[in-house]
Amino acid sequence: KEHIKPLCELFKASGDLQSCYIRSAAVSTLACMSRRGLADNVVDIVSSQGYLIASNHPYYVVEAAVRILSIVPPESVTPQAKQQIFDLLNHRSHRVTVAVIDAFGFFGEQMITNDAHMKQFAYCLRHPDSEIRSATQNALERLKKRVDGEISLTTGVESLLVGFVSSQEYFERLAAVHLLKFYGTRAMIKNHEIISVLLVDPTPCVRIEILRALRDFIADSELYKLLSPAFVDIMEQKEVRGIADNQVLRETYRLLRCDSDVASDVAKYAQQSLNLYFEDIQVKKQAVLLLALIDDLGNDNVQSLVDMLKTNDAKILTEVANVFARAGLPLVRLIPKMFGYLKGEHPTVKRKLLRFVAPFKEQVKD
Repeated sequence: KEHIKPLCELFKASGDLQSCYIRSAAVSTLACMSRRGLADNVVDIVSSQGYLIASNHPYYVVEAAVRILSIVPPESVTPQAKQQIFDLLNHRSHRVTVAVIDAFGFFGEQMITNDAHMKQFAYCLRHPDSEIRSATQNALERLKKRVDGEISLTTGVESLLVGFVSSQEYFERLAAVHLLKFYGTRAMIKNHEIISVLLVDPTPCVRIEILRALRDFIADSELYKLLSPAFVDIMEQKEVRGIADNQVLRETYRLLRCDSDVASDVAKYAQQSLNLYFEDIQVKKQAVLLLALIDDLGNDNVQSLVDMLKTNDAKILTEVANVFARAGLPLVRLIPKMFGYLKGEHPTVKRKLLRFVAPFKEQVKD
């Protein structure tokens, strides 16, 4: 116990690269001591001796103090220490800010219900520094895993969400995506109009991220009903699509096949994409998996499935083969009919198809 204070004093080492190693070694040693029953003592000394007060020390001392408290068992971190750490969120050093954000990913559950604290924390999602934005996203993911049940959307965060969506900066609109994902189904239903706006965002990466964020929630029938018109608009897009639009359509099918009932509802659009000759191969792959999920692959799809194999690109051919393997029995049933269309293909392609049949030989009689 008497060694904790001298080890904390090593945080003040500065001047050259060797000092970084000294501080790192001190943090590691204190972490080991905290795991051996001295966590309460470490937290008490770091908190009471002013190591968490920005005006008392250079940034590297404060950063080291925050880092050590993010390593000790979360139950040992006192409310006083948590408040001292939170007060450092807007520190002039981005390294300290990142350390504070990381720390609250481990013991910030109580902050979720505090409207003022949560609003200030969520505001970091729109920070100009990408490292701070990334750290905040990771912290929210860790916090969500530590909380059981649905998280209530507070008034301050909801107003912040509206501001994010109307921003001209794409990373602020991405911040809205991460907030919606954190708060879950109820928040998404309440703010479904915001999601509909994000689904037609002018920046493709925003559209793709909201589609990915919805994967864990699309099984909710009420949410799907509210958002289905937006999905239909994406799948019915008639004008010429670019690479980014194809990525969005691919992610749409990837999302909609997360639930069999939803997949059944949009099967006709997947059929159109699969049977469209000039459709992007990545879109067709997701359409095949969606239709296989609900066992809706039939004789009308045989030619389209064969066309997916007609490529000289070994990488694409391997990807298609992997998709066929994942599709399972609904596709394997069609393989005998596909051989009638495979006239000039390399024998390796046919051998791969035959290997898919083996696990289902009792069900495939042709």
